[in-house]
Amino acid sequence: MNKLLSTVLLLLILCGCGDDEVNLPFTEPETDWNLSFSEMESQYQDIITETFSTDENIVLGDFSISGGSLSGVSALFYTEKNSIKTRYYFNKYRKLICSEVIIKTDEDISELLEKKYGTPKPNGYTWENENCLIGVYGKDGFWGISYANPIYVTTYGN
Repeated sequence: MNKLLSTVLLLLILCGCGDDEVNLPFTEPETDWNLSFSEMESQYQDIITETFSTDENIVLGDFSISGGSLSGVSALFYTEKNSIKTRYYFNKYRKLICSEVIIKTDEDISELLEKKYGTPKPNGYTWENENCLIGVYGKDGFWGISYANPIYVTTYGN
């Protein structure tokens, strides 16, 4: 019995079947759609590079994000840490609706996301994960990866 168990474990190690964790070259950002602008602003105050908010009745407009178009934005701020930029977008109630990471890397982020989240939607650039729509766009080694509340996103090419 021990020999059989040892053989199975050895095969799993050799095949790489025991490690299905995908290491992304960035920390995935917040996707708790209940987080408020003020909570996050205080949490990230040491690394915020720019912030903008309007009167809660004024919407800034639509924003192009990695997975499509984001609507209903009334506040946002940017952070930068270790050359990784993150944008946080908020609705008129000052609740988080999207987090977007911008990174420069030679790694193919879309391949890493596919390993982590499976087959993308038919457009090839977005994934659904619970209550989050994940989009990716890459050009010249720069990648944008958005994590958005699907209620606020119109995806390209569905």
